[in-house]
Amino acid sequence: MSYLLQKSALRIGLLLICSITTLKAQWKSETYELRAGWNAIHPFVDSSHATLDELTESYPDILEVWRWQPERFDARILDPSLPPVTGVEWGIWRRDLPTESSFMRLEANTGYLVRVREGVAPFSFTVTGLAVEADVRFRTDGLNLVGFPVGSENPPRFAQYLAASGISLFTAEFLQYIGGELAEGLNPRPLSPNVTRINRAQGYWIRAEDFSRFYGPLRVEVDRGDFLDFGDESQSERLVLTNLEDRELELTFSLEASDLAPAGQTPIDAPLPLQVRPSFEDAATSLVSPYSVTMSAGQVLVVELVLDRQSLGGSVGDLFASLLVIESEGERVNLGAAAVKASPAGLWLGDVQITQVGSVRKAFARDSSGNTLFDEDTGAPTLVEDFTTGASGELPQVSRPYPLRMIVHVDEDTDATMLSHIYLGLLSDGEGATFAGLTLDESLLDQAELDSATRLSVAHLPLDTAVSLGMNFAAGSTLLASVEVAHDSLDNPFVHTYHPDHDNFDARYAEELDAGQESFKVTREITLIFDATAPESAGPNWGSTFLTGTYREDVSGLFRVGAATNNFIRTQGRFALRRVSSIPEITEAP
Repeated sequence: MSYLLQKSALRIGLLLICSITTLKAQWKSETYELRAGWNAIHPFVDSSHATLDELTESYPDILEVWRWQPERFDARILDPSLPPVTGVEWGIWRRDLPTESSFMRLEANTGYLVRVREGVAPFSFTVTGLAVEADVRFRTDGLNLVGFPVGSENPPRFAQYLAASGISLFTAEFLQYIGGELAEGLNPRPLSPNVTRINRAQGYWIRAEDFSRFYGPLRVEVDRGDFLDFGDESQSERLVLTNLEDRELELTFSLEASDLAPAGQTPIDAPLPLQVRPSFEDAATSLVSPYSVTMSAGQVLVVELVLDRQSLGGSVGDLFASLLVIESEGERVNLGAAAVKASPAGLWLGDVQITQVGSVRKAFARDSSGNTLFDEDTGAPTLVEDFTTGASGELPQVSRPYPLRMIVHVDEDTDATMLSHIYLGLLSDGEGATFAGLTLDESLLDQAELDSATRLSVAHLPLDTAVSLGMNFAAGSTLLASVEVAHDSLDNPFVHTYHPDHDNFDARYAEELDAGQESFKVTREITLIFDATAPESAGPNWGSTFLTGTYREDVSGLFRVGAATNNFIRTQGRFALRRVSSIPEITEAP
């Protein structure tokens, strides 16, 4: 991208607000085994899309939920053997008592106490939520109600799993709830870390004098946000993996299908085609089957997840999602990954580098008067000699590339228009309010904000050009535009205002002359051939907000009158287009 294009894109980025797509990640269901009395859970899915009243509607025996808020501090002594007290460490939800409830939703990575009606048989409580980044934080001034993201098959024992946590297993106190009323030593009751296996998503009281963020031997941190949010633009997202053990860890990456989206949530149209690149030197590998990586002791590894946007089917706006599963040493981290089928609508700026120029012409037989002769059998002009040099790749190379600028606007129907100019700035709605927009008419700009507006233009197109390129502005497509320069246009290179032989008037300046007498109509046939796949070093946004391809232009009308109509000059080179605004329409005068 040229310096001018970079500067324009930066100013536009500051001026215009592009659309922000709100995604939902992959949905995952978690099940908690509950008994009459008090139970502890620690969800690793975010089910805050629904209220607790909605989540427990089919579970009438759940009477109360208490949320542990470790970031807050209450001076009272914390004792899990006593009923919870309404201090700042606790939030409360009570069924059918909204005035006595201080929170209404279940969030991930938080400990909860759940009270179940006495006398009911054990049952399973299942909730569906978003699979987000795991997180556990300990506090050193009291107890910690925490859980650990272990696998469900042959889960590890506490002592084995927490060996690298920095928590002293000799001084720490571990307790678990087993249902029933709260009773010292019985519920919750002490557990032996050397014997007891961890139950995923169950909450445990751990009294430790050591602060830690440990939730497993492998720490998985999403570079941006708390799940892999590809939105409608990104092609890659990164994970930072840390091996907290003093030995090697074997990691396995795999993809799983999403659970069905809950009622009222955006449905998922198809799985996400993801690839994994464990280092920048490695090629991306599809996650159709599990992929393994070995990490050395204490190693920090940046892993890139690459989205194959070109394989996304469906329609613009469709939601694609899958569950990325990372497993190691009994640990299982679930991460949602989601993307939206992008719309190309908006304003695109591009650079063209013309690297080839040549003529495309054929010589045909003519009679003594210069008229073309035609074959009696076929009716086609009689070809004498073919001087065509315009096939792709055969045009002569220029000594130095010639730059052109392109301005293209794409509407919501992917209909593209090539423009000679456009204004970007604050527009007036006629009633005193302003909004960021695009227009071809300078008078529509808010006159009080002209200093913040930008005019973009190209020098190689006639003034006020707005020609259609056609539909399907996308990778792999071919778009065509035809620009005609009339024989008497001031943009015509044959027209000279002060030269009597090129002003399209007769010698007495009495009559205008027709085309072909002093100047000729020039036609420019422009073809954009978009790359079907990303070129090397194209960057992560190729295919969504960045497109490349081959620019070709055939210029006819520069030959003398009487020459065959298929004689023209062809230029060719490479182009790169970047979307600088997602505003889908150009505002016109009312």
